[in-house]
Amino acid sequence: MLIVGFFEGFALVPVVPEIMRVHSKFPDKEELNDYACSLFTTFYAIGEMLGPLIGNTLYLWIGFAWSCNILGILCIIVGILYIVLC
Repeated sequence: MLIVGFFEGFALVPVVPEIMRVHSKFPDKEELNDYACSLFTTFYAIGEMLGPLIGNTLYLWIGFAWSCNILGILCIIVGILYIVLC
């Protein structure tokens, strides 16, 4: 867990300044930055909470191998959507 926590910072630290840079073009940028950063933090925490719950539920219902297959396919779909839309 120490290694995951250490390297997770490399993925998360650049996100908040990028959010602030994108929203700096709007007239009420301070309030919008506050909303954007709070939404990022909220959804990150929700993901940290729901991820293990959904993973455990999938494991109990359909087993480990199928859980890995479903989550892998979901990651591929999200990756394709990211490439197409961004």
